[in-house]
Amino acid sequence: MRRLPVPALDILLALLCLAFAWAELLVWHEWSAESRVLQASGVTVICGAIAIRRRFPFATVAIAACGTLLMVAGGTPPQILAVGLAAMVISYSIAVALDGTALLAATALLWTAWLIRDIADPQLNGGDIAIDGVFFGIPFLVGRLLRRRERQMELVSRVAHDRTDDAVRRERARIARELHDVIAHGMSVMVVQADAARHGLAPGDEETRAALTEIERTGRESLREMRRLLGLLREGDESAAVLQPQPGMTSVRALVQAVRQAGLPVDLRISGEARPLSPGVDIAAYRIVQEALTNSLRHAGPARATVEIGYDDRQITLRIEDTGRANGAPDGAVGNGLVGMRERALLYGGSFDAGRRPHGFVVTAALPLEAPQ
Repeated sequence: MRRLPVPALDILLALLCLAFAWAELLVWHEWSAESRVLQASGVTVICGAIAIRRRFPFATVAIAACGTLLMVAGGTPPQILAVGLAAMVISYSIAVALDGTALLAATALLWTAWLIRDIADPQLNGGDIAIDGVFFGIPFLVGRLLRRRERQMELVSRVAHDRTDDAVRRERARIARELHDVIAHGMSVMVVQADAARHGLAPGDEETRAALTEIERTGRESLREMRRLLGLLREGDESAAVLQPQPGMTSVRALVQAVRQAGLPVDLRISGEARPLSPGVDIAAYRIVQEALTNSLRHAGPARATVEIGYDDRQITLRIEDTGRANGAPDGAVGNGLVGMRERALLYGGSFDAGRRPHGFVVTAALPLEAPQ
């Protein structure tokens, strides 16, 4: 039944309710010919209204109220268990689907119609009517609780989505600023070398001089445009941080030592021969190690961490593992850092994986020695 679409499921529920209601009418109840048509019609209308309970909740209540009045118009309404269950389902449905004025109006309409039905039955007394109120009130309260929980889940989902988007934007902005430092340095060197080469040319080599002049002009314009675009990314005190030299894998030992002083014991293991990395990959690898250790420091609790760095001919591999509580980090707290680490690795054509293990949390990444073209 869970695999059925919502309309088909409600239609099936309405048919089952109708079948039980008619079985009760035909087998257990004696009803006169004068009241047969109206009361049978009322039972059918009430049970059939369930078929549209989720798509048109207010219309469902209105139809069920009309069915109840039909039963009353036919004389003493029969006590049909399936009809009572249908009314409870409708009470639950409006509590889950409606809010505000619509909920108040639908509730008043449903309970008024059922109260009229109870009053029209001379066999019922005040206690029976109160019991009916309890039976309708319970599914109504359950529906409101589920409605509240659904709203809370939507709010949590929306906040988590916004936080993830914000983390992606901030991390991409920081990556863009770091790339600016790398690319701007390279372009500045190109401009300076072009200018020096132009002044060192022989007087008659005008074609080469013109080419170098164009290279220098284009380089300077590109640098100005890059700095202008970077201004859109800088906010507050971050603009000053951009002027600082960017760290790389040569700074990992200092990073590990700083984390140790902050209270997290860290073992550093380096295998293979350290190789020169392209500037962007160098910064990305350092930031992944830094963010992973920061997460361990914040969320692992009393633990130890291990940083393993491996070099080979094609790539650098990183593995950062802590022995803290396997479930100690809130998903949202670590999630923002993981987003940034994954963005950095994928940006340079690398791979990234992170997750909880039986004895802690592990972050692994592999980046090519040279950034992809």
